[in-house]
Amino acid sequence: MLSILRCEIIKLRRLHLEWIIAGSALFTGFLELSAILYQKRNHGTLFSWDWLMFTNFRYVSYLIIPIVVSLLVGFLIAREYQDNTANVIFTYRYPRNWFLIGKYLVIIPLLFILILLEFAATIGAGLLLPGHPSLTLAMIEHYMRIYGLLFLMVLCFVPAAALISIIFKSYIASTIYGLIVLISGAITINSPTIGLWYPWAAPIVIISSYFPNNPNATPALDDWKGMISLLLLFVVPLLINFRLYRRIDIANT
Repeated sequence: MLSILRCEIIKLRRLHLEWIIAGSALFTGFLELSAILYQKRNHGTLFSWDWLMFTNFRYVSYLIIPIVVSLLVGFLIAREYQDNTANVIFTYRYPRNWFLIGKYLVIIPLLFILILLEFAATIGAGLLLPGHPSLTLAMIEHYMRIYGLLFLMVLCFVPAAALISIIFKSYIASTIYGLIVLISGAITINSPTIGLWYPWAAPIVIISSYFPNNPNATPALDDWKGMISLLLLFVVPLLINFRLYRRIDIANT
């Protein structure tokens, strides 16, 4: 397994996917500054930290994450079919599912770094403006717990994106899937009851109750519904992925 992980890390370096992570964080920081300036210009008031963090959370959960996950998974899985390297790795003595697990393990730290950079970009965007509200250590710890929960929920998105890449063997299909998730998620988050059962919108609905001082936050609902939808989104595609990966015909890769 260690040799498989080293191989995946080498492929990751060659693809230079770190630019996707860095670019996403910078783009989010730009959106944050734009939102702050819009708030001050049209409402005449400076932002609150709850408002700023919740705004960032919306950007990240339904705008940034679907695209980034689909791109990362597409390049790590589907690209092997398009570059005709899948038929080579399937001839190794290792179980096929080990290669799939290796890809999952490589994606996890990338998503963690992305969430960490998004958090830092949001804090930085707020601190750049003069006269910003005070930010206490207790507030930072509270927001860090929220983003930790976001990271765990984001991991549930990976198997579904991997399933698209395995079935269609194309990172273009994975990217299209990310766009569909983005659009559908943006629609369903406006209906919290539906959003809880729609796993791609569930994170923003679940986290809303953690921002009681934000006027745009949704009241606490039955969060267990959203957790069940996320769990199903993780487990069902994951099991299908393992089954498909074991049964792939080398001649058709």
